[in-house]
Amino acid sequence: MALYNKERFKVVFFHRKPRTVGNYSVEFIFNDIRERLKEKIEPVVVFSKYESSGLFKRLYNCVEAWYKQSAVNHITGDVNYLGLFLSRKKTIHTILDCVHLETSSGLKYKILKLFWLVIPERRSRFITAISTSTKNEILKHHACDPDKIVVIPVAISDKFVRKDKSSML
Repeated sequence: MALYNKERFKVVFFHRKPRTVGNYSVEFIFNDIRERLKEKIEPVVVFSKYESSGLFKRLYNCVEAWYKQSAVNHITGDVNYLGLFLSRKKTIHTILDCVHLETSSGLKYKILKLFWLVIPERRSRFITAISTSTKNEILKHHACDPDKIVVIPVAISDKFVRKDKSSML
């Protein structure tokens, strides 16, 4: 598959390893985004081989991501450490929240901050946040250029259909 097509360009979406109990909505959101952008991008989805636990499994996931990078690399939350070896100019990180930092302290906080905020910010061209609130959380924990963080609200999928309360009774 070539890096560029006449009309579309290749974007690799890096996701966490699917969990046996199921993943959260981030994968659903990015499936919807890829569907909406299918005329403009040539999406490639890469799932990490290992869950995000332990140093060596995470390091393996980083090396694997390095081998699979392309014209645009989009790290889709929860595996922000994957950008460690990716091309800075070609990488976008989506940070969904900073809950893991809000609930940590001491050495654990410093390690999480380093691998989920500091390194991703330094190893990416842009960071996307799903709300101004998330952007403010990022800036609260890590001093970086606020203009590097672009707020892109989550689009509501066509699969969601409004139902009136009266029809639900």
